[in-house]
Amino acid sequence: MTNPMVDSRYTNVTCKPVSLNKHVIVGSGSVLPPGISLGEGVALGAMSLANKSLDAWGIYAGQPAVWLKNRDKGLLAHEEAFCRHIPQSS
Repeated sequence: MTNPMVDSRYTNVTCKPVSLNKHVIVGSGSVLPPGISLGEGVALGAMSLANKSLDAWGIYAGQPAVWLKNRDKGLLAHEEAFCRHIPQSS
């Protein structure tokens, strides 16, 4: 049952936060259920279903999402170089 007039104890809806860490890419149309966590650098393909938390720096796709290969961490060097050029506020 779903409807704003139905009391929440009867709707069987789960409310938990979704955790997206740094450098995560989530493709359009992907489904992330409540309580899921995507580790740093995860890439999730479009129209994928992440039915469990995904490990860092992996590329995943499918329904349910499966690990395809490791993602290159070269992005971290670019992040470091970029941050060195930003003046720090005091």
